[in-house]
Amino acid sequence: MQEFSFEFNFMDNYYTIDLTKDQSNQEVSEENKRLFVKLLIYQKLVKSIEIPLSEIYAGITEFVPSLFLKMLTPVDLNSILAGESTINVAEMKQYAKINEPAPSPEVVEWLWEILKEMEKDQLSAFLFFVTGDQLNLYWS
Repeated sequence: MQEFSFEFNFMDNYYTIDLTKDQSNQEVSEENKRLFVKLLIYQKLVKSIEIPLSEIYAGITEFVPSLFLKMLTPVDLNSILAGESTINVAEMKQYAKINEPAPSPEVVEWLWEILKEMEKDQLSAFLFFVTGDQLNLYWS
């Protein structure tokens, strides 16, 4: 018989979670199965992720105050946290530093022309190559 609890396996260890404090030893019956399913769903969809979600929220509010967080759309928040998803070659050219010995101006111009023709994933790979910053790979 099923009690008002459930078991789950995590890293080869079994854990039992009581769904209610007062009914943990009570068996599920036809009369209370609706309550059991409701509590089980609540536990799995809400309670089991409360701590991770609160940690994520704490991390986000280090960058975006909670007052402003309520005003942002998911797209705005993603843009603030992850940056823009497009790579602007003109902006890259504006901030690029070419070390000495510099190639000829013609070769540098060829580089910018080639970069303008690249697809998003190619630009991302190029940025990873020149900066060593793997985060650029996630822009594609």
